Formats: sequence, C-alpha cells, structure tokens
Amino acid sequence: MYKCKLVVVGYLRPAKLVMSRSLSTQTALEGSARVVSKTHLKTGDPLPELRAGFPWLFSAKLSPFSHRVRLVFATKGISYDEINCNLGTKPEFLVERNPSGKVPVLEINGKVITESRVISELIEELYPDPPLYPKDPFDKAQDRVIVEMYTSKVQNPMMKAIFTGDMKAAGKLMDGLGFIERELVKRGTPFFGGQEPGMVDLMIWPFNERLVSFDPLYDLGKAQLPNLVDYVNRMESTPAVKATASPKEMYLKIFKGLAQSDQYDYETFSSKL
Repeated sequence: MYKCKLVVVGYLRPAKLVMSRSLSTQTALEGSARVVSKTHLKTGDPLPELRAGFPWLFSAKLSPFSHRVRLVFATKGISYDEINCNLGTKPEFLVERNPSGKVPVLEINGKVITESRVISELIEELYPDPPLYPKDPFDKAQDRVIVEMYTSKVQNPMMKAIFTGDMKAAGKLMDGLGFIERELVKRGTPFFGGQEPGMVDLMIWPFNERLVSFDPLYDLGKAQLPNLVDYVNRMESTPAVKATASPKEMYLKIFKGLAQSDQYDYETFSSKL
C-alpha cells in the first residue's frame, strides 16, 4: 500500500532550477525565529521564558499549518519566538491558549489567535510590508478563492491518499493539481503573487513541499504538469522557503509513522534520523 502512495504523489519531483532574485526577495529574511526549546515541549513542561513585545508562535516542527505562518513571518522579515509543542502529549500552556490543542497559535501582547490562515491574515494587517495581497479588492478576493479551491482539490485528497491509499482520492488529487497547473497558466507570472510569492503561494506551499518529498524514486508527470513543476522549482529557490524547509526524508518518515498512529511522537521519530 505504501508503495502505491509514493506513486500517487510522484508527479512533482522537480529538477533543480537556479533563478535570479529581486532585491526585495534577497532582503526578506532580516527577521528570524528564536526557537526557545531544543525539543517539542510536552505535558508538564513549563512555558519557557519569552521575549516581551515579540510575537509568540506555538508550533510543531512538521505541521504544514505552522509552516504557513513561519513562511509569512520569514517573507516579511519579522522576528518572533517559536515554541514547539508535542502534539501527542500536549503541554498545558498550549491547551490554555487553544482548548483544541491544535497548532499554530499566535500570541501578541497577551492576545491569542488560532487557525493558520486567520493568523496569516492578521500578520498581513499588522505588518503590511511587503504586501502579500494585490491592492485590487477583486484580485484579493480571487486569491482567497484559489486557496479555498486548493484546500478542497489538492490538500484534502492529498492527506486522504497518503494516510489511506484511497485511489479515488489519488484521482481527485491529480485533478486538483491539474487545476493549479491551469491557474498558473492563467496568471502568466512566476508566482501566484506576481513576480514575488504572495499569500496564495505561502498558504499552498507547505502541502506542495510535502508532495514533492514523496517522490524519491519516481519521476512522473512532468509532461502533464510542466508549469507546476517549474513553479515548485522557483518556490524552492526562494529564501523564505529555504529558511523554513525540512529535509524530505523527514516527511517520508513522519508520514509513515502517522499512518500507523495519530499519536506518533516527533521526538522519537527525529532521534532515529
């Protein structure tokens, strides 16, 4: 079954592509994350000492939803404190801030917000430079539609295909990737955000990065999805993506573990790498 899953997501293995970057992209990473613990904190662990006046991001290293927020912070050059939490044995300070125990959670000056897209929208409003949305309200609305469509057409089928091997989900996934391929052609720009990555790119990238990791052996689909493959190459070359990326073998191993148990312990997994 697992081999089948590798084939399912094997359409996005990219060739390496070197591209030039504008000055705005080169300087995007002036800010940085201050990770306050070497391990994912668990039940019984105290909240570490955090910097006053800085955003606090309660996260998990391989969470695609936390990854979204890290990408937004990196693109905008914002310094913040990051607290990684063990989602199998959740620390009390995480549950106090979000009773569901989910990440990401953002806290700024005592105010707490949850949900990755909502957090990303808030960061865009609080730190508007560089802008991640077009100025035109209709173009901005269309960007939000693309993210919604990606969630239903790519993200959800991808997760189902990976964890269950459902071939119907695999078919829906490929249809969804075809949709993204066509939207890229319509845009006619290197990124959904234009000449630089925008909010659409940052919201969908964590799932694209995980898709790519599932093709260590196969080199399929380039003929069907040439624009998407080129897009993946361009995204991999951007500083924000490089700064927040995890090794592809990590994704392979963690998804194998999660397929066996939804309580898979990241620390146990990482110690075996």
